[in-house]
Amino acid sequence: MHTNPDIPPIPPHTTLEQALNTAKALAKGDDSTWGIIKESVKTKAQELLPDREQ
Repeated sequence: MHTNPDIPPIPPHTTLEQALNTAKALAKGDDSTWGIIKESVKTKAQELLPDREQ
């Protein structure tokens, strides 16, 4: 099994406080910060936006 370290295991029931704490931890420095942010936003957008496949 292969995993992508840029995809954090954030459950859908994450609280705002938990999300802010994660962001603060990333802001302190991590080699994968931008990859994590990119994949997190992409994943959340896929959850929120309607399916565009036709």
